[in-house]
Amino acid sequence: MTISLIVVCSAVFALAAVILLVGRPRHSFFDREDLASQLRSINVAAFLNLVDPHEEAFLKHHLPSMIFRRIHRERMWAAMEYAWHAAHNARLLMQFAEMARRDSNHAIAVAAESLYQDALTCRVRSLRLLPRLALSAALPGRSELPANFADTYESLGCKFKSFSRLHVPVALSKAA
Repeated sequence: MTISLIVVCSAVFALAAVILLVGRPRHSFFDREDLASQLRSINVAAFLNLVDPHEEAFLKHHLPSMIFRRIHRERMWAAMEYAWHAAHNARLLMQFAEMARRDSNHAIAVAAESLYQDALTCRVRSLRLLPRLALSAALPGRSELPANFADTYESLGCKFKSFSRLHVPVALSKAA
């Protein structure tokens, strides 16, 4: 019964994700301030705290099981929101890098290509993390979460800051 419930929930979640990803109109940026206004702030340290296995073990040991499951579920939903925001930011950076890859300055085009690849990696890892977090919310302690997601996102942020200094020194560096 539990396995069938997990399969059904996973299928519904996957269908919803596909509908959101495919059905959404693509937005092309007309200016850099537009990009900066659409980026969502992510507290990587808070995300890491939410998915920390030691923190989970501490809570499991010090809380009654019913309360632990409720709190763990809330923590995983919050972590899913962080991962969703990271995927959103990566998509925006991919679109921005796509435009910048056509720049006549070779250094900017090369940096944009590198930014695009890192954003793509971050987006894929973010989207792959979502079902794992959902499984962990449903079954505490049963899903091993990847440790490299936060590193990927922080690396992308650093690359974006470097690229923005190369491409437009003032407007974009405020966004990152």
